[in-house]
Formats: sequence, structure tokens, C-alpha cells
Amino acid sequence: MSDIMAVTYEDVQLVTPSDAKAQYSQPPSGFMVSAAGTVQLVTPAGSNVQLTVIAGLIYPITFKWIKSTGTSATGIYALVASPQKGWANT
Repeated sequence: MSDIMAVTYEDVQLVTPSDAKAQYSQPPSGFMVSAAGTVQLVTPAGSNVQLTVIAGLIYPITFKWIKSTGTSATGIYALVASPQKGWANT
């Protein structure tokens, strides 16, 4: 028996990258992209991070916004976790 993180998402929102301001008052629980590239994001702590991402993979990284400068990936979707995320035994 192993422990795995079971997370369900209650909402998915298309992200339009922007350098102007934070896009979310309540940061999403992660994101995914439709086309590979780079994603330049800002964490809730204010760190600027650039990631090279592949399509179809869920990235469980909380962020305040995704900047347009430094982002080449397209089809970016923010994932909002349901309040009942937790551990599941399998």
C-alpha cells in the first residue's frame, strides 16, 4: 500500500499571460499547457520563476500570475483545487 496525493480540481480557467498585474487574488493550485514552451510565473511569495513545460502534464505549482514576457507556451490553463484535497491510500 502506498500513499499518493489525490487532488481534484473544481475549476479550469484559460490564462492570458500578462505583465501588468496579478491575475488571481486566490492563487490556483496548478496549471497545464496545450503546447510546450516556457512559462514565466510569479509565486505567492513573489519569486519569479521560468519553467520549461511540456503539453498535457499537470504542474502542481501555486502562482499569482503568469507573465507574457518569458512565456512561449500556449493554451495555458489554471487549475483550481477543490477544498477536499488530501491523501488517499491505494
